[in-house]
Amino acid sequence: MTENNLRQAMVPEGAILLPNDRGTAPGLILTDESGHSIAMMPGVPSEMVNMFEKELRPWLLSRRHGTLVSRNIGIFGKGESAVESILKPMMDSGVNPTVAPYAKEGEVRIRVTAFADSEKEAKSLCDAKVNEILSTEGVGEFVYGVDTGSIEASLVAHLRAKGLTISCAESCTGGLAAKRIVDVAGCSDVFVGGAVTYSNDAKVRLLGVKKETLDRFGAVSEQTAAEMAEGVRQALGTDLGISTTGIAGPGGGSPEKPVGTVFVAVSSKQGVKVRRLSLSPMRDRDYIRYVSASHALHLALRETE
Repeated sequence: MTENNLRQAMVPEGAILLPNDRGTAPGLILTDESGHSIAMMPGVPSEMVNMFEKELRPWLLSRRHGTLVSRNIGIFGKGESAVESILKPMMDSGVNPTVAPYAKEGEVRIRVTAFADSEKEAKSLCDAKVNEILSTEGVGEFVYGVDTGSIEASLVAHLRAKGLTISCAESCTGGLAAKRIVDVAGCSDVFVGGAVTYSNDAKVRLLGVKKETLDRFGAVSEQTAAEMAEGVRQALGTDLGISTTGIAGPGGGSPEKPVGTVFVAVSSKQGVKVRRLSLSPMRDRDYIRYVSASHALHLALRETE
């Protein structure tokens, strides 16, 4: 028996084969007597994604009897449980569209999904519910974007729209804020560069942080964060400069400044704004660094609004 005949013999009766032009294992679609279907695809990510886009998606679209449209609302600065508590009546009563919360690292996403005969009608249902959420007290003011995908994507879009540039000075986040900006396509229009100044000496030599500031207040302080943000903005000639300095752990904390103490700042021509974060020391180092970068990016985003 040839390999092809063997493969055919192993295919369940009535199954639809999904060709795999990136590997040897085909996909399968099985449909029962009631019309319910199950699709099986290879586990290799590149093969599975390619098969879904080329074979399974068109098959699914050919069988649909209406259109689903989803919109995503990004919320930062308010916890999932608090957001859910406020929107619970809306979520409980929502049938079409539905409203559902999703937790991300340090933020919340609200997904609004509607079903209708046409995309235009489904989008209209979503838009009405999105506008209702945006006007809801205790939630709307924490929204950083709708369908933008991330804080950094919203930031890049705002900077580009206003013709502004940004730079980063980072200590505890080690370049993570800059990396997240660079992850956004088209960031070269707004992002000039950054500096990872982990040591005090680097803060002094590269950013112009005063030695007296470090001696008096320490590297993890409101004053140092402010001078870092102003220093990188001046050094790279940008409209905005952001900074992060803190204790990501697991060691290095003190009673006055425990693990999770982080200062983020944004500098602009209007002055410098600093925010102190008290993140849970029970969280791991990666979480503290990621959320600290999120706060710095969000601080800059608010400055562009």
